[in-house]
Amino acid sequence: MINDNDVKLENNWGNGSLNLGNVLKKGSVVFFSNKFWFFTTLTFLFKIPFIIWSFFSGHYLLDLENPAVDMDWYEHVTLYLLLILPLFLAEASVVYGVFLHISNKKISMLECVLSSLSRFVPVLAIGVITVVSFYLGLALLIVPGVYAMVLLAVAIPVIVVEQPGIIKSIKRSCELSRGSRWPLTGLFLISIFITVVFSYGTVLFEELLSAPVYFVVEEIINSAVAAYWLIVSAFTYIELRQLQEGPTKEQVASIFE
Repeated sequence: MINDNDVKLENNWGNGSLNLGNVLKKGSVVFFSNKFWFFTTLTFLFKIPFIIWSFFSGHYLLDLENPAVDMDWYEHVTLYLLLILPLFLAEASVVYGVFLHISNKKISMLECVLSSLSRFVPVLAIGVITVVSFYLGLALLIVPGVYAMVLLAVAIPVIVVEQPGIIKSIKRSCELSRGSRWPLTGLFLISIFITVVFSYGTVLFEELLSAPVYFVVEEIINSAVAAYWLIVSAFTYIELRQLQEGPTKEQVASIFE
């Protein structure tokens, strides 16, 4: 059985590249601790605008194989604005909560949300840059898109912890990824695979529930999956920073003092 005592901030300075096993294990320890519903709910809160829009627009009825709702281009833009970009705000909020948790500080959902909203402009700017870079990269034979995600993997944690500004956060993320880009690529692909598996898994509930209830249940499950990967992003930042600079546990714990 694993518990929070397994979340150790070892000094890995100079010990090669990112250890995926350590990052995934530490993410799992926090995710399956008594904070499971805290981080799931925290992530879900940022989906509420998308859920409300989906009910009013009828998007929740949309079936990809047999569309029940016709979407214009502006509705597609709205979908991305309300579904994708708020996830970056959720990441900022979850990362802040994870640092409070491992620093043995009291975690408040309101404090985490306000912390994210206080960084609204830089977080959303990083989000837009990430999304645009990813899709432009996909258009250039996929690989550049994945590479862009690797370079920007910890840009949001950098914004939350170091608060250096938008451009400097991007540069800092690129610097921290140096020497660990293959493991980061693996982490990105694993996250995509797991997310897709759970996304298709929710179809099992489709025949058992009414459309509105099924949609909400699906978003709760998606929030839980997203929360796990957002927690992992916090530990990825910590591990990369340890590899580059070798911070002690006390230094990490003092970030929010």
